Amino acid sequence: ALLRPALGVGSAAAAQYDAQGAEMQVEDVDFGNALSPCARVSTRRALIEMSPKTPQTPQQPLWLTRCENAQARCPFRTQFCLRQGSKGEDRLTVSMRPGGSGDVIWAVFDGHCGGQRSGSVAGFAAQSVPDLVWNSALWPSNPTEAIRQALQDCHEQARRDRLEGGSTAVVLASTGGKLWCGFAGDSRAVARLHDGTVRPLSSEHLCTLEDEILRIKAAGADLEWGKVGGVLPMTRGIGNFGLEREGFACLPEVRSVLRSEVDFVVVGSDGLWDVIGSQECCEIVRTSSASDKVANRIAETLAEEASRRWTNEHRTPDDIAVIVVFFASDMDAPSPMCRTPQLERIVAGEALELPITVPFAWRFGGMAQLANFGLSDRPPPVVRELPFSSDAEDLPGDMN
Repeated sequence: ALLRPALGVGSAAAAQYDAQGAEMQVEDVDFGNALSPCARVSTRRALIEMSPKTPQTPQQPLWLTRCENAQARCPFRTQFCLRQGSKGEDRLTVSMRPGGSGDVIWAVFDGHCGGQRSGSVAGFAAQSVPDLVWNSALWPSNPTEAIRQALQDCHEQARRDRLEGGSTAVVLASTGGKLWCGFAGDSRAVARLHDGTVRPLSSEHLCTLEDEILRIKAAGADLEWGKVGGVLPMTRGIGNFGLEREGFACLPEVRSVLRSEVDFVVVGSDGLWDVIGSQECCEIVRTSSASDKVANRIAETLAEEASRRWTNEHRTPDDIAVIVVFFASDMDAPSPMCRTPQLERIVAGEALELPITVPFAWRFGGMAQLANFGLSDRPPPVVRELPFSSDAEDLPGDMN
């Protein structure tokens, strides 16, 4: 709307800046007959060249809007925080499968070696991998192959698009009573189980691991100064096409765990894990979730603590991407069948006058959902979403 007076037309023109992907995105502009062809080209060029920090771009980053929308519809309490350092290479995403199945993806991508376009592969992966999974003929019948193939397809598409640099990948997906984790590189996903144990859902692919050294040598390559091509400490991921001859490869692995066993999962980039161990991280989440003051900003708390430790070690803080997902027990977890048309209308913002009882409530993103879980022979359950009384912000702050 701010652009229309400058254009002098009533068209729905908008220039949006995706701060996460570091890309200017210009929607199709319909100028009608209000401007001459030359004026249209000049105006469109002005939109493209517009600074992302000028008042003409009031929209929040597209990636954040997508994540917020998925977070609001997610049947599991989800928090996320992206705290960019000087490199600005980390990306994250939250995605719900279309159609009301209740399937969810949470993913972190840590970009590297891209120069001025260091976020290109990571940003591309954050946008494309969820759709590649949801559109796969293997989903949800074979989640292992669907996730593995999606990451490899993303890798090949990035090659065709000649994207620079590379990225790690850790993709957590929920479907059919299980959690599936696909990973390549040194980002990490860790689960705390209901029995109190901590279980890694991923392994890091590093140049220090004997299996990776043997794999690289078997491919006819060798490490230089203990790194791939003398520059890269991780051996797998997406992109880095100039280092494939040196042993870098897109060879994702996938693990699974019963969702009923899991209390929560933390997915993060190495900016978190380099300074906070898995066990300590899970303890921070556990204690924070019991505190009313920080229960709604646990992901931000982790990012702040990691950043503080980087600074205390007299090092420039690395980029930090972190997602925390809580999984209720089977007795409490909302079924995907709760995604009724009524709920879809409520999430979309419509006000409905519906009967409701409140035997159970759970929170996510500063909101509370109140569910009426009826017996199987009763009508579908009715779910309403109401503001939760809390002084905490709905979303983590300092989202770069």
